[in-house]
Amino acid sequence: MRQTSETFANKTESADRRIKTDIRLQGNSIGAEIRSLKYHAGCNAGDSIALGSSVSAYIDLTIYKPGLILQDKEIQAFLGMDIDGTMEWVPLGFFTVQKPKEDGEDTRITAFDRMKKLEKPYFSKLSYPAGTNAMLQEIGQMRAVPVKLPARSVTFQEKPEGYTCREVVTYIAQMLGCFAIINRDGELELKWYQDVDHPLGTDRYWPPYERAEQDYSLNKLECTVGREEGEEGTQNKTLAAGAGIRGISFANPFMTQEALDAAYEAIKGFQFRPGSVTAFGDPRIEAGDVLTVNDGEGDHRLPVMNLILEWDGGLSMEIEAVGNAETEENFDTKGPTAKMIDRVYTELFLVDRVLANKIEADYVEANFVKTERFESLEASIQDLDVTKLTARVAVIENAYVDKAEIKELRGEYAEFKNTVTQNLQAVSADVTALSGRYATFEKVTTQELIAAKGWMAEGAIGDAQISSVSANKLKAG
Repeated sequence: MRQTSETFANKTESADRRIKTDIRLQGNSIGAEIRSLKYHAGCNAGDSIALGSSVSAYIDLTIYKPGLILQDKEIQAFLGMDIDGTMEWVPLGFFTVQKPKEDGEDTRITAFDRMKKLEKPYFSKLSYPAGTNAMLQEIGQMRAVPVKLPARSVTFQEKPEGYTCREVVTYIAQMLGCFAIINRDGELELKWYQDVDHPLGTDRYWPPYERAEQDYSLNKLECTVGREEGEEGTQNKTLAAGAGIRGISFANPFMTQEALDAAYEAIKGFQFRPGSVTAFGDPRIEAGDVLTVNDGEGDHRLPVMNLILEWDGGLSMEIEAVGNAETEENFDTKGPTAKMIDRVYTELFLVDRVLANKIEADYVEANFVKTERFESLEASIQDLDVTKLTARVAVIENAYVDKAEIKELRGEYAEFKNTVTQNLQAVSADVTALSGRYATFEKVTTQELIAAKGWMAEGAIGDAQISSVSANKLKAG
């Protein structure tokens, strides 16, 4: 639960509170009017409690005329209140904006937190066996994500190869008995559920408070670590800790019995009532908090596994905690990573994901390519949509430009409907109509000259035919 001033905490509970929003880019407010904001966060994937989840938080925004390009920019989102004339803000986190969508005068934006940065291959340079804290530090440096190191560390006996940074973080979190999130300060953090002093009475939420008939209690961990040959053929090789019917089953090829026992000791007996509730929004609530909900008959522990904070002038929140009943529990090989130990053998010729530092190929065909950096000696592109283009030399057959700033322009032919210039130099000019306040010419040849007023220097006329002259003073040889 995010810590704030005591005045902020008390005012959050009041009926006359006025919660505001702010979006900042590089620490400065973008100054745009925010129509609505929806914050999605979680620490558990699936329909049952899991170990090692690495859920990515995101926000949905509707902004009126933002006035600047936000695509691929990292923004900060805040909820806050005026406390005695000073705004106190509660951060929601750092989010990278995907391609915005225009909707009239409004712009709709979806932005994801830094967990998406970990969807890159992990090529470790550490010497193994290696401690998990050293691995987390290496991942943070590789992906430019700050890391809040856990108090405890375990050892990876083997070097993980062929995995993304996010998968490795998941395996580390499982070995520590944790889940992984990007906290609101933008740090990668491994933690477990924690009780907070935030009771939800019947006056603080809207019915119905949907809940299971009985509590869930974590009494067992079972981990698939590989495959082994037995009397009945190839079967899963598993490790177990604890005893009981209800527990968590997952797959982790790096798990050891010692690490599994330590993880179980850290989280055993975790008990809560699965359910969901919609309540008055509180910006301090975070994924991983355990609240106390009263249904009018008694109190129930509700962990915040999935959280939605929705602001459209007022603030509400939706909280969900999942956990299957005893009859629904089964210890198969499904885990939060959705990666089987023998995935290499099940896809011999069809590659689902390629992880590599360098790939060389004569021909590559792909329906979709997403990359942070693209270098090419030659490229033939049928349709190109670019936010910003920097080119040293450009040869273009046809160009349609709404607005252009050009320092130097050369060409054989140019046609403009309107031209505004401070300085015009021309070797030859054919002008149908010329108007101006001032003109200087070394030589003028004209068939007809009409002037409302003019002065000529002495001796400027050599020979002239004049039909009539009106003069107050005339001198002639």
